[in-house]
Amino acid sequence: MKTVMRVLIPLLCALLLVSGVQAENAESEMTVMETITAFRTAVPDAAALDDLAIRAKRELGMPVRELDLCWNAGKFTCDVSYGSTLTSKGHAKDENGRFQVIRGQAEFDYLLYLPDNYDPDREYPMILFLHGIGERGNDPSVLAGYGPFQYILKGHPLGMIVVAPQLEKENHWVDDAGGAEYDGQIDRLKVFLAQMREAWPADDRRIYLTGLSMGGRGSWKLACAMPDTFAALAVVCGRASVWDQPENYVYDLARLKGMPVWIFHGLGDTTVAPDHALSAARKLRAEDPDGELKLTLYPVVGHNSYDFAYTDSRLYAWLEEHILAE
Repeated sequence: MKTVMRVLIPLLCALLLVSGVQAENAESEMTVMETITAFRTAVPDAAALDDLAIRAKRELGMPVRELDLCWNAGKFTCDVSYGSTLTSKGHAKDENGRFQVIRGQAEFDYLLYLPDNYDPDREYPMILFLHGIGERGNDPSVLAGYGPFQYILKGHPLGMIVVAPQLEKENHWVDDAGGAEYDGQIDRLKVFLAQMREAWPADDRRIYLTGLSMGGRGSWKLACAMPDTFAALAVVCGRASVWDQPENYVYDLARLKGMPVWIFHGLGDTTVAPDHALSAARKLRAEDPDGELKLTLYPVVGHNSYDFAYTDSRLYAWLEEHILAE
């Protein structure tokens, strides 16, 4: 049985003082919790987080499993999990037909989930999910193994409509065939979302956007293009900046001022460097210091942070907390 210990900052600080556990060279090196507390005013860089994970193992005898940093209305909170490393349990299949493949009725073919006891005469929150590069093609059923569909297939029905357009194999959410920034798919997504709002009884004040990897990047771009549309945004292992220049932003994140944002990333990600998540959080903090920003980091996880982000019940509870202001 995996051991997970969740503690509040003051409690753990007290335990560290009582236990007398000290890091090597303690005179010049902050303790684990002192380091975390320092994040109140600044988003850490990747080197600080790598060092934090190493020192947690040394000081506490166990690694950092998950680190949640949250800034809301100028206030900071932190939740740290210690213990066994995370392990992905693989992707479930839609053997019971929970989802519908819809072809030829919208700008994209798409995968659809309707809540249990669906009533077309009432309005529902809607999640728009953008998949990663490996799920492109002409079979939307493959999307069932990713995003909110993962959570549903693990036995957690949602009271929300989920729509996931599938991008054609040769296309990209934001780049053209030569790798240059391209708006064509974003324009199509705008059309698609309008079609979804017409086809299904979505509550226009509770439309949420999320995506992973290439879809995370697409989510950044679409949110910036439609900042008055989405009540909240969740980005998983996606980037908003130039491939090898995390501080060089491709999208104007200032347009997201007032939009609640939750970023997820694995610190072991070698596909999309974690610096992209950290720099995006840093930029959002600078542009909207009193806004709501959550940053969840997995020190022992690589690019598949989506396996953990999308199977976390807290994500869906957080989305449903938010309603677009009139």
